[in-house]
Amino acid sequence: MSTAIVFDCKIFPIENHHHFKKKLALNLTMQENTSLTKNKDQFSLNEVNALYDKGIFLFCVGKYEESIECFNQIISINPAAKAAFGYKGLALRKLNRHKDAVQCYKKALLC
Repeated sequence: MSTAIVFDCKIFPIENHHHFKKKLALNLTMQENTSLTKNKDQFSLNEVNALYDKGIFLFCVGKYEESIECFNQIISINPAAKAAFGYKGLALRKLNRHKDAVQCYKKALLC
C-alpha cells in the first residue's frame, strides 16, 4: 500500500471575504509578536496555527522565501510537523530547488 500526501492552495480574492481578511490580519499580528527565543514547549497552539496561516498565505501570494521561514519556525518547534515539511517542499519547488523539495517531501512522509 502506498501513501500519498496532497497539498493544495486555493487563491481567492480576499477583498470579497471580509471575515477571512480580519482573521488573517489577526493571525499575522499574533505571529509578529511570537519570539523564536521561546522554548518549543512554550508555544501555544494558536501561535503555531498563526504560523501555518501566515506561511500558507505567503505561499499563495507567491512569497515563497517568506513562507519557507514560517514553515522552518514550525519545524523548529515540532520536528515531526508533516504539513510544515510538505508546504516547505511546495515552496522550494516553486523556487526550482527540486532536490531540497524532495528532501522535505520525504521528511513529510517519514515523520
